[in-house]
Amino acid sequence: MMFRMKLLLISEYFPDSATGTITGGVEARTWFLSRLLAQRHDVTVITSWRRSQPRSQIIDGIKVYRPGQHHEYANEGKAGSRLRFALAAYRLGCRLGPFDIVDGCTWIAYPPAFFIARKVGARAVASYNEVWCGLWIDTKGLMVGILGEIWERLSLRLSWDHFIAISRFTAKRLTDFGVSPTSISVIPCGVDLQEIRAVKAAPRRNGSICMVARLVRGKQPQVLLEALGILARSRPDLFVDLQLTICGEGPLLKSCKQLATKLGIASAVRFAGWLPSHTEVLKLMKESSLLVHPSTVEGFGIVFIEACACGTPALAADIPVVREVQALLGGGRTFQSGSPQDLAKHLIEHLSGHPIPIGRADHLDWAALCGQLEDNYSGLLHAGHSAHRP
Repeated sequence: MMFRMKLLLISEYFPDSATGTITGGVEARTWFLSRLLAQRHDVTVITSWRRSQPRSQIIDGIKVYRPGQHHEYANEGKAGSRLRFALAAYRLGCRLGPFDIVDGCTWIAYPPAFFIARKVGARAVASYNEVWCGLWIDTKGLMVGILGEIWERLSLRLSWDHFIAISRFTAKRLTDFGVSPTSISVIPCGVDLQEIRAVKAAPRRNGSICMVARLVRGKQPQVLLEALGILARSRPDLFVDLQLTICGEGPLLKSCKQLATKLGIASAVRFAGWLPSHTEVLKLMKESSLLVHPSTVEGFGIVFIEACACGTPALAADIPVVREVQALLGGGRTFQSGSPQDLAKHLIEHLSGHPIPIGRADHLDWAALCGQLEDNYSGLLHAGHSAHRP
């Protein structure tokens, strides 16, 4: 029988209620795993604070603390605010200890997680969604890009006890930057199958397409809009029944709306923003006949698994991690990354009676994956030695 562990997880963002909005894959992973871990262990989460949120609360057995100054949600920029959060998280974590495991769940959390662990005598774990070394400025903009590049390279030089990678692709990237393969466990992301089965949705309508992603450069929303423009011109008979819903917000929202108008497809595109709960996102997926994900920057892509579990096929840009996830699911299809023309071709095929296969997500339930994470944590405590670099 596994003993009760004292766990600290640090995440830049975290919901403030059991039905709160989840803004991305990193937050979703931390949310689902911490809820399951809290059923058997003492779980504390340190996350950033926004003025509308309580400083501390208990959600489904998780002790949640939000130190520091107001830190609004942002995908790009806010370098100073992020640094202040990291410092506040470190100070609070040292006061809240001792812990058995301290797990940094995202890039800004890595140094505070490591140094809290060393301060309180815990094992230090880095949960890695993506390795962005060499990609920071293109992905996050100049200021956060410079900070991120320095921050991540310094983080990777720390003597972590273990790394959790969410894909083999991410694990390979970690080894490319000096981490020993023996120090890495691969535990993929998952879905809450019970939650998905409980979601009530209207009947699926042919021609209903959704995109669930932040509207930032790496997610490439303009590629999908341009593909719809091509489809509207080349196959107006298919376009007439098409309705695209884009769920997400970000700095590209205004330019995406302008592009939809310029392409003459605005009447077929609904910008839904962030939906008020994860249940609403799942409902949207269940009511869609296709999920399209043109992103060229992904650590895993939880939306693929969620769509699959909702019975919705996924069409995504052809990048290594997407191929890995689609192999896990046994479904989905890819199009040439960054090509509206190739995306339009695949959309036409799907809408013309050649449907994209859905696959199965039964084996990727969060409950089973949480068991793997528990085993990793427990093994670290029994092993009692640090990760080494080759």
